Order: sequence, then C-alpha cells, then structure tokens
Amino acid sequence: MLKTLSVRSCFVSPITALLVCAACNLNAQVASENYASLLSAYLGQGSANGSQAVKNNSCVPTSTANGLSFLEFYQISVGNPDPFAFSPNTIATVNSLQTLMGTTAAGTTAAGAISGLNTYLSSPTGDPAPSVVTSQTFNPSALFLGNALSLNNAVQLGILWGSITGGTFTPVNGGGGHFVSLTAMNLLGGAGTMTILDPWGNVSGNNAGTEGDFVSLNVSTVNLNGVGAVLQVTWTTNAPEDTTAIDGTGPTSFGGPGATGYIAVDDLEAVPEPATMALMGAGALAVLARRRCKA
Repeated sequence: MLKTLSVRSCFVSPITALLVCAACNLNAQVASENYASLLSAYLGQGSANGSQAVKNNSCVPTSTANGLSFLEFYQISVGNPDPFAFSPNTIATVNSLQTLMGTTAAGTTAAGAISGLNTYLSSPTGDPAPSVVTSQTFNPSALFLGNALSLNNAVQLGILWGSITGGTFTPVNGGGGHFVSLTAMNLLGGAGTMTILDPWGNVSGNNAGTEGDFVSLNVSTVNLNGVGAVLQVTWTTNAPEDTTAIDGTGPTSFGGPGATGYIAVDDLEAVPEPATMALMGAGALAVLARRRCKA
C-alpha cells in the first residue's frame, strides 16, 4: 500500500515493494558524467506546473527531464543521432512528465515514475533516431550505479529520508523522499562521495528553486533488515527544505547539511550499443522496456 506523504516529501516509494537486492561491490567505484559542460540549463522543480505544493513535490519529473537532457546532449557530443525530435531540456518536458507520472502535492510513486516515463518515450514520432531503453532497479548497488555512469547512461536516484540503525530504517516525519540525478561517484569499500544534480536548487526556505544545483553527498554502506546492503547518503551542503522542517525539529528532519536517507530505487535511461547492453545485463535490471523516442 502506498503511503500518502506530506506536501514536503516529493518522492513516494512503497518499502514493501523493495524486492530486488543487489549486494554492494566493495571495490572502488569511480565514475562521472559531464553534465556541466553539456547542459546549458539545469531544470529546477520550482518552475513546474501547478500550485507551489505541487512544484515542491515535482522532483521526480524534473530530475527525469534533466537526465533525458544529458542523454540527448551526450549522444550528440559523440556524433550519434539526436534520440529526440525535440529537446527534453525544457520546463515543458517537466510539465508533460508531471502529468504522465501522476505527480501531485503528495509526490510521485516509483510505479508512476517509470510508467509515465515510458508513456512519454512511446509517443508516436516517426523519428528514425535510436530507441531509448529505460529501467528501474530497487536498492541499486555501487557496482550497478558505477557501471551506468561509466556507460554515460542517465541515472536518477530515489532517496528515502530517514536513517538506518541496527538494520532498522526509521523514516523522517512518517515518510517521504527526494529524487535527484546522479552525476559522479567515488566509492572505496562501499564508502565515499557522490555528486548529484538536485532539482530543488541552491535555495533556502520553504519553496523549490527554478534551477537545479550540484550537491555533494557522503555515502556509506549499511545493512537493512530484510533487504541487505544499501547505500546511505548524507547531504554535505544545501538540500531540499534547507530550513526548519514542518515538524519544527530542525533542518536535519527533511533537508540541509546532515540530512540523511538511503537510495531505495534508481531509474535509468540509455541509448545502448550492443556492448552496452551486455554490460548492463550484469546489473540485474528490474524492469527493461524499449520505447520509441518522443516527438
């Protein structure tokens, strides 16, 4: 059963659906993607359609649009055909995905995120460009995420707010989470740092910004009862709701330096070559769907 969250929690993930557990690789996982040089704009959820409450909970469609934008410009930069008839690097893409994913003031479900993305990508186009492959994986391992970045796939992370102590996950304020784009990682022995493109932006206060911002996360590997090894993250700088949280207990309740959560799910988009697909197979994709590109 999906949990209804407060308007301040923009990603909804049913913990009972976390069925796929890939053991974290304890070797070095170092990889990065150059979003900064390829994208002229980083979309922020504060520009999305709807009331401010809906905008503040539109991290899923916004991060997905940022990922698709990276995918487009990377393919062009290496001399491949543009996989999109129209660039996804616009707020119009965010608004379209928001509708298709069923995003509301209560957030977006994991199921809505992948089904809405696939609906978006299957719009009839007649475009002869390569197909885009999508997947969704629960509890992704460091190895899987590192491979995806090394292949220049677009990767979005669904992070549930809360902490894991003694193998038990304690959600913040009853639940909720955030959705971001993974751009770099440097892990050794399951610990290190990640860099994300955060659609909330570099803003303080109660409302999301209109432009995304790069943020560094500290990462550790912890054990979650009934699941196994998962990646726990801690914000080192600005984070969503970077002021007093709605329950009045301070910035670590929902955001700000010190905010914690764990990576419960990732969505991935790729324009694969045959060799790419062979490597991706080692990551045990939970869902794989081939879709024509959007008009």
